[in-house]
Amino acid sequence: MDFQSFLNGSGVDASEKSAVNAPHFYRVPGNYYSLKEFAPAESLDFVFSENLINATKYYKILLKEWFLALKVGSYLVIRFSSNSILSAEKLRKEVKLLFRGNAEIIQSDSATFIVKKTNSVLIPNDSIDKWTFGIITNGKRNGDMENLIASVRKQNIPNYEIIVCGTYFERNEPFFRYIPFSEQDDRGWITKKKNIICEAAKYENIMVLHDRLSLNDGWFEGMQRYGNNFEVLSCVQHAAGNVRAADWVTSCCSQLPGIIALLDYRDWDSWIYPNGGLIMLKKSVWKNVKWNESLFWNQCEDVELGHRFTARGYVFRFNPYASCFTEHWRHGAIPAVSFNQKKFGGLQATLKERLACAWVRLKDRLHGSVEPEADAKSKNF
Repeated sequence: MDFQSFLNGSGVDASEKSAVNAPHFYRVPGNYYSLKEFAPAESLDFVFSENLINATKYYKILLKEWFLALKVGSYLVIRFSSNSILSAEKLRKEVKLLFRGNAEIIQSDSATFIVKKTNSVLIPNDSIDKWTFGIITNGKRNGDMENLIASVRKQNIPNYEIIVCGTYFERNEPFFRYIPFSEQDDRGWITKKKNIICEAAKYENIMVLHDRLSLNDGWFEGMQRYGNNFEVLSCVQHAAGNVRAADWVTSCCSQLPGIIALLDYRDWDSWIYPNGGLIMLKKSVWKNVKWNESLFWNQCEDVELGHRFTARGYVFRFNPYASCFTEHWRHGAIPAVSFNQKKFGGLQATLKERLACAWVRLKDRLHGSVEPEADAKSKNF
């Protein structure tokens, strides 16, 4: 089958070096990779790439971004040679996982892989200008709640709602809803609260926060700059002293909740998970991957959730343009693994880094009930 016959109409050659007679657009693969500078979502008749998909550990991001750019009925054409990063069989499995029934594999061999997009991946009426902010609280940080709610309203988002779940009060304000819930508060049933919020959410874009956070000025402008094409997302989070508050973290290849490490914002791996205090996700994604309600606060419910996102074919991304501040942060400075474009988190970490990350998690497990002095009785993370 001649792959050239699928390269008709308006398309792009996304190879590192121009390989076919089509407009060439190349960006270095990584967490920031996107085709949005070249074309909007679902606007191209074809995307072609040669010798790039398995030259990088970021192949999941490349596949997602290339597929997003295609119109329904259009083609993704990949030319490559199997290697240790990605074989033809593994690529076939990744396509089935990541595209979730929205594609048909036309050709799959050791040299050429052709996929036809059969369904749109865009959600009708979804917009970056529509947000549900879900806040969980146990009623012990009402001052912080005031700051958080004010920070949301200050963003001047065209369409938004605020849902508070836990122990709080009805404010009788526009766009505000209070859902009382205190069951098993002694254990911190945060997974239940978060599922309640997402079930009630009016909008596709949901941001779930703990009551210790607030949105910095310009957060919404940062989201507009990033764009609306994400599945699960994090953003910059700092504590006092400009300490990074676990905003982009990995469990370092471990399927067990034993390690935590910061990633460079440019980096990505398959063991990323959303820091329990903040997550942005689509409601359509939540319907397929909900919080595990058998887990409670400080039981690594965030790690478990992150691993299930990956297992279901969702790619967790990071927005460096939007930021938040956390009023309470009990972990201090978290160890980081060095940025490496070739190797994944745990593989790129030195033994010293791995031991340091494991020690952070061990302290968390041993002393998890210890909160900041200003709120020693609160068990909200």
